[in-house]
Amino acid sequence: MAKQYDIVIIGAGPAGLAAGLYGGRAKMNTLIIEKEKDGGQIVITSEIENYPGSIEEESGVTLIERMAKQADKFGCDKVYDTVEEVDFSGDLKVVKCKKETYEAKAVIIAAGASPRKIGCPGEAEFTGKGVSYCATCDAAFFEDFEVYVVGGGDAAVEEAMYLTKFARKVHQVVRRDVLRAAASIQEKAFANPKLDFMWNSSIVEITGDGLVNHMVVKNNKTGELTEINADEEDGMFGIFVFIGYDPATKLFEGKVDMEKGYIKTDDQMRTNVPGVYAAGDCRVKELRQVVTAAADGAIAAWQAARYIDDLNAPKAEPVQEVKKEKKEMLEVDKNTFEEEVLKADGYVLVDYFGDGCVPCAALMPHVHEIADKYGDQMKFCSLNTTKARRLAIGQKVLGLPTITIYKDGAKVEELVKEDATAEAVLAMVEKYVTKK
Repeated sequence: MAKQYDIVIIGAGPAGLAAGLYGGRAKMNTLIIEKEKDGGQIVITSEIENYPGSIEEESGVTLIERMAKQADKFGCDKVYDTVEEVDFSGDLKVVKCKKETYEAKAVIIAAGASPRKIGCPGEAEFTGKGVSYCATCDAAFFEDFEVYVVGGGDAAVEEAMYLTKFARKVHQVVRRDVLRAAASIQEKAFANPKLDFMWNSSIVEITGDGLVNHMVVKNNKTGELTEINADEEDGMFGIFVFIGYDPATKLFEGKVDMEKGYIKTDDQMRTNVPGVYAAGDCRVKELRQVVTAAADGAIAAWQAARYIDDLNAPKAEPVQEVKKEKKEMLEVDKNTFEEEVLKADGYVLVDYFGDGCVPCAALMPHVHEIADKYGDQMKFCSLNTTKARRLAIGQKVLGLPTITIYKDGAKVEELVKEDATAEAVLAMVEKYVTKK
């Protein structure tokens, strides 16, 4: 039987969390469904200066943590699950997820957007092996190495400056001969001695030996190709991609009106379907910023509450989640890794995580659940790469989160970054616990 709510919010970025806060304050039985991690794309931003009331040295991670606590304070429920199908045809809207099905009188779509890829050969293969879309998550791996940042907008230039705190040198790969970033950001960038610019350039191929150590760059004016190799002593370099985002709206095609992949709404966040709203970066709008996403979420929740009051329907009872006590995983370090992992009998799963890595923090409870279920059939360990960076690099782990299964000292399978979802980890574990 489907669990019922007044409002179901799809996505836990700034728009979804603001909607959850306003839904909870309106005494609506509200649920946020998030696929992977709270915050969406804002968590990869190392510094936020344009959100009103931000504290000093505010980052995407710190802002989202406070937003999530505020939504939770007002009784907004949250689950981590993947939405597979929606049905908006009736008074009760149906949201079908992998683990559970939910019904709601109103739905707010705050699905956000996902990082746009370069699209060149080798990019997918070396994601988490030198290619990254999150400076906050992966910058520490490249301390004293060279790094290339792709993009010329606000986010790309801000993240390039953040990476100069770690990398020996940062090269900004810009498609045109000018930056698109705000003038105040450009001024800081041009004054940074560790940052230089490769104008009219695009990366057309990425290769390496386990880790990225070679790429081909094309001059967009002359067509000339230049091969770039890692410093011989380094043996690798990093590529961070910040070239925009694509709306995560494919699931809603044919369900609500769209324009070029973005959901069409009026200024009250209402779609063409009564009781269905959209907020944040997934809707048609001119300015996509944290402050506008939060405003969208507040308006959407307020309108949804009014819509539900008009329906004059009885309120659903809040769903009480039953929390299962989790077993502790064995945390290994540089002194115990060889004995506990490489020399261990049978299959061993290692959850590579890092301090301040929001995707790692979001995934870890799911890994603990899997360990609780299969811990008697497979060994489960975790390793903090912030404290054991060289060990992680030696294991060719350059992106977080990374989930690796070992046997007899060798890797047998690995999930990296976006591929390391709770569902994928469970499927991988279940494949090996059945083997003798």
